[in-house]
Amino acid sequence: MSKKRVKTKAKLESFKLPKINLDLSPLVKRIILGVFFAFLGCLFLFSYSEVLLVAF
Repeated sequence: MSKKRVKTKAKLESFKLPKINLDLSPLVKRIILGVFFAFLGCLFLFSYSEVLLVAF
């Protein structure tokens, strides 16, 4: 009986987690995209400055 309770509790927790993920997903996607684009921008600026240094 205790095992059954643990299983149902685990099921409830597994059902709770996707809801939280769905609530956070737009914010998380924005943060990931922001970091990704910032990283790309830094890479672009770095490579561009290197090209400028080579040109000079």
